[in-house]
Amino acid sequence: MRKHKDRKHAQWSASSTERNWLCPGNLAIGEDVPARPENKAAAWGTACHEVSEKLLKREPIEAGFELETERHVFYVDQDMLDCAWVYVDYIRERLKQGYNLHAVEQQFDLKSMALPMDIGGTADAVLHNPFEKVLEIVDLKTGKGKVVEAPGNPQERLYALGVLVNTDLNGVPVRKVRTTIVQPRLPHRDGVIRSELIHVADLMDWTIDLVPRVTLAAEALKTYAAARENSILLDLWVDDFLVPGETQCTFCPAAGGCPALRKRALEIAGQDGLTYKSNTFVQNTVEAVENDLDMFEQLEGWIRERRALAHEMAVQGTKFDHHVLVDKIGHRKFAGIGEADIVGRIRSRIPLDDDSLFDRKLKSPAGLEKAIGKRAVEEHLGDLIIRPVTGTDLIRTTNTGRTAAATVADLIEELE
Repeated sequence: MRKHKDRKHAQWSASSTERNWLCPGNLAIGEDVPARPENKAAAWGTACHEVSEKLLKREPIEAGFELETERHVFYVDQDMLDCAWVYVDYIRERLKQGYNLHAVEQQFDLKSMALPMDIGGTADAVLHNPFEKVLEIVDLKTGKGKVVEAPGNPQERLYALGVLVNTDLNGVPVRKVRTTIVQPRLPHRDGVIRSELIHVADLMDWTIDLVPRVTLAAEALKTYAAARENSILLDLWVDDFLVPGETQCTFCPAAGGCPALRKRALEIAGQDGLTYKSNTFVQNTVEAVENDLDMFEQLEGWIRERRALAHEMAVQGTKFDHHVLVDKIGHRKFAGIGEADIVGRIRSRIPLDDDSLFDRKLKSPAGLEKAIGKRAVEEHLGDLIIRPVTGTDLIRTTNTGRTAAATVADLIEELE
């Protein structure tokens, strides 16, 4: 079993740049919130990065290879290999175009800039073209639920800055930096590979905007210790440093303990006019209904995060007065170390044939993709596959990075 290498996380990590930029107080309240356990989607991404690194280094890797992350174990399948190969193929194509692979998994920090906070991160791959004087940072995104845009992306620009100030190119100057996002599992109007090319001078101008945001986050950390013990000071602190919003709250590890989210949710719940009155038709206008949908989403988000926080507190030993942890009971299954072992034990007691023991059915298109790869299925079986519309759902178009969609099926396809 191969266990992944732990990435070191700075106080302000590159991956949290946009959140810290928009909400400078989230780092401070995060100190009071139990660390979230590694979720499966993030763990899958960690494993896929490990596969990508092995492929780049031309180390042997194949389906069935076992990888262990913090809380999960994965067996490399065709989906993971397909995702990794899009990233690796792009880098290898760059090498044919005059680029050098300067580093893989390059850690960096901004200590040389004397900022009031520890800032750092890990760049997936760093390429350098000495003839064009371009430094390129390639970032593999394995998610399939949120589109990551390239232009003006604060995380990617921090990667560019961090790599630039920490990279020795033997005196070869760098005039431009390209940040490239590779997101193979989520279609995008600009393709699954998209970039921003920025002149070094413009990157330095962006750094001028970064410094006050870092300073504000550091001030939030410094003043939070006193504010949290006084309700009046805390209210003032919340107003100064916490800024709720969809972008910064969606993956915020402190969302369940955020006083600003709690305040906003309670204000929404207590608003006059939420009670339905059948004879008040103004409440059923398009604008009024959509405003309510937006409010419901905010309430549901806060409730979900609050429940997750309470659960993690209980797991770590917190005793609530009238809430307790109970075991989740799954479906019944046979005990054994593997299918062959289970079958052997059953047949030692009851002589059953294969028809009695096994159910055979045709794999779904998704199942075949895992077995033989997405490319093979699309190339040979594409005309046999349909996506039937089984109903409708109402979702926000902003969740997919699109302003409009022809059908719900179009949106669902992008989210898968």
